[in-house]
Amino acid sequence: RPDSGLEVRDRNWLKIVIHQAFIGSEVVDWLFAKIQGFSDRREAKKYAMQMLKAGFIKHTVNKSSFSEQCYYTFGDIAAALANCNLKDSESNTSDPDRDTLAPLPNPRDTL
Repeated sequence: RPDSGLEVRDRNWLKIVIHQAFIGSEVVDWLFAKIQGFSDRREAKKYAMQMLKAGFIKHTVNKSSFSEQCYYTFGDIAAALANCNLKDSESNTSDPDRDTLAPLPNPRDTL
């Protein structure tokens, strides 16, 4: 949404136009400022990493790691939701990248 506070716009990178993109640091700042439940900015960054892994956002050159200096676009929400595993995995409870916050919000609830 244009009034969300996250600056999503066409960006230029190496003479390439990236349509409707945002910078990683901006999405981390936006999450920390707009979403309740983060005790610090580091938690918001971890959440952005989970958004990338889940396909809610995508790196412009398809990298799988999150960086605050890179450009991102919104992913295919329908495909991301279809790939989500709603059951909690008991086999890997010590995974350091495991989301310690609540699941990602339903996109329809944020509109």
